[in-house]
Amino acid sequence: MLTPSINSLPVEIVHMILEIFIGGGMGSSRYNITDPEYADLDVNEPSVDELNLRFNRHSNVVSYTLSESETSATLLKKLVNFDKFHKSHLPVQDLEPVFYRELAVEIRASLRFLDVIVGRYPFLSMDEAVNIIKLLGHNLNKLNLWFFSGLMCVTPALINAVKQLKNLEKLSVIDWNYLGHPRESDTTYIGFLLLATPNIKHLTISGNPQEVLDLTSPALSKLQTFYFSCNEEDFEAVAHICKLAKDTLRVIGYRFKHTPAEGRTLIFEQINNTLEGLFVNGEEGWLPEEIVNMEFPRLRVVKIVQLMWISYDDLLDKPYVRNIRTLVIDSSNNSGDWEEAIRYGDGIKSLRKLKYIIFITKSECSKPDAGLLHDLGLKGIKYYISPRLTPEKLMVSTYQVAIWINIESIKFDLRSSCFSGYSGIRLATQWSDRILNTLLQLFVGSLRFSQMSNSYVNLINL
Repeated sequence: MLTPSINSLPVEIVHMILEIFIGGGMGSSRYNITDPEYADLDVNEPSVDELNLRFNRHSNVVSYTLSESETSATLLKKLVNFDKFHKSHLPVQDLEPVFYRELAVEIRASLRFLDVIVGRYPFLSMDEAVNIIKLLGHNLNKLNLWFFSGLMCVTPALINAVKQLKNLEKLSVIDWNYLGHPRESDTTYIGFLLLATPNIKHLTISGNPQEVLDLTSPALSKLQTFYFSCNEEDFEAVAHICKLAKDTLRVIGYRFKHTPAEGRTLIFEQINNTLEGLFVNGEEGWLPEEIVNMEFPRLRVVKIVQLMWISYDDLLDKPYVRNIRTLVIDSSNNSGDWEEAIRYGDGIKSLRKLKYIIFITKSECSKPDAGLLHDLGLKGIKYYISPRLTPEKLMVSTYQVAIWINIESIKFDLRSSCFSGYSGIRLATQWSDRILNTLLQLFVGSLRFSQMSNSYVNLINL
């Protein structure tokens, strides 16, 4: 039997630890409509120097890392001229440019084993941003485009660069207009961007489009998950995307700033017979009466937050959740009402197919009451508690969900701890036994463990 070693960590776990050290603060505070909300954590972000990595000894864990102190011009020249950054060998899989009104761009590149923050806000021109995408795009499967202050600057050059990303499966176009500037987007180019990426399986659109996009096949012909955040005037455009992708679309997640007055059923009418996952985010989950009274025969996973117009007990008795297998609850949001509905209500009795409840917790005080968990056991319902979990991870098998919940709990503990005063990744050794024991419990007897065994590396002098 394998024994956990403090000096032997799976590459996947090393990736997780380094991700937290290098990019932890960004990940916990950034607005992300695809993630269940959780509390921002006060974590000091260490510099690359503080990681104290010896690249000759960790080359198979950390392929490349770029200092936050680099200026944009110097960074770009180094990337272009660095002979090791040959596109056929570059393992970049995730790229996140952030576009501002002043055309500032932040590049957050996720390497095979490491998330790297390349500068906080290096100022690059759009042409330079396009060059970065071309340079790093050979193996790219995820691209996030963030536009700030109402400026949507998708250019033909950007579209042509994205069109060359043959492995791209995930695309996000986020208009983060937090200052309330008038929108200056050209939705025509958003349509061209989607036409240039016919193989994407996961799409996120926030703040755009405003108009129905002129899309034709094969655009969105492989789309499986669609996350969106928009205003009431965008309903028709979002519904059009759902209609185009209705044959393959299985999961949607969304948030609205204001409860819409009209067009409530436009989006769901296209996919009510095929939808398998529904994830509602926001302080007030928008889900009107017309929707909760609809039948969703294949819906099996639902996450929802507080609704102002209906009690939780009555909500659980509505047709839309009748066939669900997994209920995801933000337990920090009116947890008392949820507990009363689950323990004493009649609505949950109508959920004959319900097998699992996952509680998303933001802190220790928001964890479900022990009495509630005991009652769930008596009802034959299994429960899990996790600080956060994305819809993609919730839609997999329940065995895999258990794995992700354990991993996310470890990540939450790491982020919550005070990292100041430590050098390198020595602190990670304090969690190594817990990490490995967790993995052993989850993977022993499974092919997944044998697949991971080839990924083991020795980290010297942790």
